[in-house]
Amino acid sequence: MKRKFINPNNLFIMTARSAYECHNDFTKTISLLDPTSYYSTAFQNNENNIVRFFEDEEILSFNHKLPNLMDIHAVLEFVDKIKTDDVVIIHCEAGRSRSTAMAIGCLIYSGLSVEQAVDKVFEMRPKAIPNELILSLFEFELNLEEDEIKNFVHKKYRKNDLHFNWDMKKQFEMKDDNDDLDYYLQYLTKINSIKTTVLE
Repeated sequence: MKRKFINPNNLFIMTARSAYECHNDFTKTISLLDPTSYYSTAFQNNENNIVRFFEDEEILSFNHKLPNLMDIHAVLEFVDKIKTDDVVIIHCEAGRSRSTAMAIGCLIYSGLSVEQAVDKVFEMRPKAIPNELILSLFEFELNLEEDEIKNFVHKKYRKNDLHFNWDMKKQFEMKDDNDDLDYYLQYLTKINSIKTTVLE
């Protein structure tokens, strides 16, 4: 039987700034932030939100706080409580790496195939560069083949230097913020139109 937790049509992947601007409109929020993030106090752990702090790194190092299985377990326990009509936001700092990897894993956990989950995330975030450590953790947690998600992701984009080029990332972030908010406003307009039609 297929799991039904996160409805892909009610999922948004955003930058931290975009999420901060409109997260009160969402019913569930998954926040993945740097330990020293400017937004570290903007999102609180409660029944509607989960906040995990780790850096956007992929290689094991004593110099960084990396994502681990405890983070994956905590997020999936949160996902277990999500209803299909909940509007969900998953965000990190730039909305490209940690959040897209987490979204892929959560969608697979919710019942999508690897292909469906990756395609959906790249449809939402064409500039996605999913964090490979998070993908590996999901491969282990969900009993998938080693590199199963990563190999499919690699078919969707060519690895480039943007992942670790922070200056270049910053140049794009403001445009990403605007795109996020524009997309969300379009979504609200569509939902309100549907509600109005039903009422009529």
